[in-house]
Amino acid sequence: MSHKKPAIIVLALAAVLLVALAAPALARAYCVRNHSSSDFQVRGGNCLHCLKAIVRSGEKACCPGGDKGCRGHTYIQLSIRFPSDVLCNDFYVPHKVEAHGWVSLFGSCTDNFHTCNFSSDACAKLRVKVHDRHGKVVYEGGVRQAD
Repeated sequence: MSHKKPAIIVLALAAVLLVALAAPALARAYCVRNHSSSDFQVRGGNCLHCLKAIVRSGEKACCPGGDKGCRGHTYIQLSIRFPSDVLCNDFYVPHKVEAHGWVSLFGSCTDNFHTCNFSSDACAKLRVKVHDRHGKVVYEGGVRQAD
């Protein structure tokens, strides 16, 4: 009996350690980091439980991994945000972000609200990097205007 007791304790400790190490990874989903000089409303896909946040210049927003729409393999959509919560134009990143990955925004979009909705190149100076779960850049380029 005493021979089995240490084995059971070791197995129990190993299981607890495995759960403790896996829990933060299970909780993470994907993030959008705004290194640009523009503010955005950011959405992950088109679902009720996906990421939806205002991401100001220098900030980030993350979608909690426990939410149904936050488990990655999602297109990131964004609208330019002007003062007084006015949104302009719809763009999307043409590569899906996977779970535990992130999207980084660089550059800028137009700061002229009056021409924003009529200009398909309103975010021509915005550059995007999509990183996989290991930090490798899997897409680098621009955004596309939504239809």
